[in-house]
Amino acid sequence: MVRLLELLVNCGWLLLPLVVVGAFIVAVTLERLSTLRREPRAALPVVQALHQAYRDGGAPALLAEAEAQGPTVAAVVRVVADTRDHNSEAVSETLDAVDRRLDGPLTLLRVVSDLTPLLGCAVSLISLSSVNRLVASPDHARIQSIYSHALVVTAAGLLLALAGRLAVLMLERRRLATLLALRTVANEARELLRPSEAAL
Repeated sequence: MVRLLELLVNCGWLLLPLVVVGAFIVAVTLERLSTLRREPRAALPVVQALHQAYRDGGAPALLAEAEAQGPTVAAVVRVVADTRDHNSEAVSETLDAVDRRLDGPLTLLRVVSDLTPLLGCAVSLISLSSVNRLVASPDHARIQSIYSHALVVTAAGLLLALAGRLAVLMLERRRLATLLALRTVANEARELLRPSEAAL
């Protein structure tokens, strides 16, 4: 462990691009987690609350409960309530807009994660290019140090890429769960509001 830390410190500027990439991956992951935590992960608790509100006070109480569940749920339920013929296209457009908002910088995170190994290899090649000037030199320790730095940078790039892809998979699963929950909420709200529309 001490030896690994020494290698990382000795790599110096070679690790700087990967440090920037790692900071970006961490920042985007935390920001997306913070955003997704405010959205419903499962439809059942929201649907139960909407049903109870509708039984207690009808459509106005249902809309008030939707507002209490958060802005995204409120937006979906409002679209269902405002669309007199329960046009599914309007609901789909709303869900698509929510999907784009939840996706946010995930596309860029995917690209960065995929390119990180190439970045690590590129930095390693830049480091290895200095070996040519030392081929005839008796400074074998210096040559070994350059090879060690190249291996560390390449390994760091691969580890960052793995961490980035795992973060993308986790965030994608959370986003898809939210979209599924919102779609279920929209369907349930449509069923609840349909008798009210028929009565009008």
